[in-house]
Amino acid sequence: MPVDPDTGMLRPFNDDEIDAMQIRTFGVRDQSHGEETRRIGENTMRKSFFVKWAERFNFVELVCGDQKTYVESGFTKLSRLLPDEVYGIHHPDFPEIVATRIDSIRGANGPGVDDEDGVVEYPDARVDVFYEHVPYDLLTDDEIADAEATEFERYTYFGGSTGSAQNISVPGGAMRYWREPGDGTAVPHNTPVPYGVSISRAEEEFTWNWVQLPENAFSPNSNLYQRIYGTTEGDLPFIGCINSSPIFERPHGTVMFTGVTAKLERAHTGKGRRWSLEYKFAYSSLGWNWLFYPDPAGTNAGWYNVNNTGYAEADTLNDHTSLVPGARDLNLLFSVAAV
Repeated sequence: MPVDPDTGMLRPFNDDEIDAMQIRTFGVRDQSHGEETRRIGENTMRKSFFVKWAERFNFVELVCGDQKTYVESGFTKLSRLLPDEVYGIHHPDFPEIVATRIDSIRGANGPGVDDEDGVVEYPDARVDVFYEHVPYDLLTDDEIADAEATEFERYTYFGGSTGSAQNISVPGGAMRYWREPGDGTAVPHNTPVPYGVSISRAEEEFTWNWVQLPENAFSPNSNLYQRIYGTTEGDLPFIGCINSSPIFERPHGTVMFTGVTAKLERAHTGKGRRWSLEYKFAYSSLGWNWLFYPDPAGTNAGWYNVNNTGYAEADTLNDHTSLVPGARDLNLLFSVAAV
């Protein structure tokens, strides 16, 4: 893992380090180098290389990239080494087809020799690299800093959604029966419905994924974990809150953070672990602090803001004053820094 000692950030491999790997393509003469597939949702490529045996794991980081956290001016930040532009992002027409895994590492170009620990060493390693069309965008640390962007701009992607009509109960007597015009006024015309009924509200449930996060970025003492779940008694977690500022191109007050599924796996480099986070959200264009008022007279029936202190939308909402616990800037779900 190449690290800048002055900043703690990951840095690209330099020319001398790449030269030391002695990288050569494999399978050009028999036309096996560069196998590709194309299908909906799955565009892939396979390439094989010879590298110096002692440098094989450095080559893995070169082609697949790596991740770590670092501290700058007291703030925890995320640093990403992207797949190398030559060997990791290796398609001139499709730059988002990138190296994501190593299918095989085997000895090559000479017999193996056992060392004193019983580990076989070869002159070279043949490394089979798998590339795929990833669903997320790739930006370097410098691009994030120069554009004043956030981590939401890279390694995140939409996971899918389900739309449905959610039922909301209203009390008996809130609605009335009516006959069609010309059908007379006999019972039950203008008679209150004596039991509770339901009205529907359109809602969307969707997920958003953030992948390849270092293990300490979501440990129980991390900023992100404590932001989601809270830290101490009385500290309001983000789960259950609505958005106080726009997110996912949706206005404030319309998106609720409903949960997260976290998966911890061994890193593709073989060193450490990486988190994949699947965030769950619910969207309602009517907002989450608005309630239907079933005026029996019908004159004032409709959706109204609900609060125990006065009219307040999500961008000015105080905690524990309305139908949701509170409002938070949900964009901070894609940050490892403290707020």
